[in-house]
Amino acid sequence: RTVVERVDLGELFQDLIAVVSSTVAPIGRISFVRELEAMTIETDRHKLFQIVMNLVANARDAVANQAGAHTIKLSTRVLPDDEIAISISDDGDGIAKDTLERIFNHGFTTKPHGHGFGLHSSACSAIELGGSLSASSDGLGCGATFTLVLPSRRLAKRSSIMRAQTQPSESAR
Repeated sequence: RTVVERVDLGELFQDLIAVVSSTVAPIGRISFVRELEAMTIETDRHKLFQIVMNLVANARDAVANQAGAHTIKLSTRVLPDDEIAISISDDGDGIAKDTLERIFNHGFTTKPHGHGFGLHSSACSAIELGGSLSASSDGLGCGATFTLVLPSRRLAKRSSIMRAQTQPSESAR
């Protein structure tokens, strides 16, 4: 069953960044860039949070073991077909073409200690919300983008685009 409530996507992203920032030590090397079309949608907050949290955590993992500073971009946009897109992009490890073809399969993982449930579960939850989840990458070393598309019939409010960036902490520079 789904509990539908109003969800401000800007607040949801703020909560996600706070959770991710508190869970890993090298987070100071990661800048979070938000390009959000301000909107409140009606959906299952818990399922949406779980999906996007998994995607942000995977993006964090994709950049965590690489030297230097990295960026994770969170963006929203309204699509022409009465849908909204929530995208999470990173400049990390990237994804090989053969891996992209299996990335949402139950039990498939590229992580040494992974179990292969996160992306499969996220894709299933996206379908339960009436949407879809996709992944794209230009290959290894080229970063990746995951896009969650949801029906905008639940779109409650649209306004101008907000841009914000969270800078790495001073101690990480």
